[in-house]
Amino acid sequence: MKTVYESKFKVVLADEEHQLLYKIWSVETKVMTDEEFKYEMTQYGILVAKYKPTKELVSMVDFDFTIKVELQNWVSNTIFAIYDLVGLKYAAFVNSPELIP
Repeated sequence: MKTVYESKFKVVLADEEHQLLYKIWSVETKVMTDEEFKYEMTQYGILVAKYKPTKELVSMVDFDFTIKVELQNWVSNTIFAIYDLVGLKYAAFVNSPELIP
């Protein structure tokens, strides 16, 4: 795997052989703004379009940002549309144990 994107909020790794993108959110998401979240998701959408993965793995263990309904709708209408275009079929999310009762 190689690092294809890095910011204070996340790292994205690509495994082209296995058509996989691996997104790892950081603890810095605690101070992320709505606009920063949109920017980060847009950058990820660009990577999805470029690498055309069939699988994604997302580590949300350190993710600490509340995604408002408006942002959820924006992600559904913009970013997830890219997933459909490239044929992303499988997604796995690893959550923090505190999130699941």
